[in-house]
Amino acid sequence: MLPILPMSLNQCEASTRGGRRYKTKKFKAWREHVTRGLETHLRELQNLFEGFDSREEIIALELKFGTPYLRTKSETINKKSIDLDNIFKPIVDEIFSHLEVDDAFICEIHGSKQYSNNEFMEITLERK
Repeated sequence: MLPILPMSLNQCEASTRGGRRYKTKKFKAWREHVTRGLETHLRELQNLFEGFDSREEIIALELKFGTPYLRTKSETINKKSIDLDNIFKPIVDEIFSHLEVDDAFICEIHGSKQYSNNEFMEITLERK
């Protein structure tokens, strides 16, 4: 498990009044945090993909996300909690920017969002 909190795709970019897109300060700070968190796991990730053959193998990814904001006081799903599908792209792009494998080889994705007292994100990568 990496000590990384999720970042929604919606929080990564903003637009100027003229319509130009740019990376937000919050996203830039998050990327630095992710890079520091990956440092202790980078060798392990590099070993996982050593000798990866895209003609014979695919990458499977599982992401579990925990949040204390999943439910409202009336126990319904909170519409303000981060959308699960918006969590995938920022973390995948950041992890794979440190590897010599293209994230285009991810052919299987599983994700879940669950209640937790503390926010967490657990990521599992597997060669198949």
